[in-house]
Amino acid sequence: LDLWMPGVDGFEVLKWIRANPIHKRLPVFVLTSDDRSPMAKRAYDLGANCLLPKPKSFEETVKLAEGLQSYLQVIQMPPAPE
Repeated sequence: LDLWMPGVDGFEVLKWIRANPIHKRLPVFVLTSDDRSPMAKRAYDLGANCLLPKPKSFEETVKLAEGLQSYLQVIQMPPAPE
């Protein structure tokens, strides 16, 4: 999730995700070029699982995606609420 999206910002999207029971446990990784601590604290307070620096190149984006894929393959996600 990018915090600085046009229209609706990432904080609003994060609030929506966490307010909806079916998405409540969805892992949310926040990508941002703004690593100021108040922004990070707000993202974590709203339920972000992780704050990551936004990749600067395609190669960095691929490495980040591969790392997140590896992470998601090993974690045990609780089932979605019914």
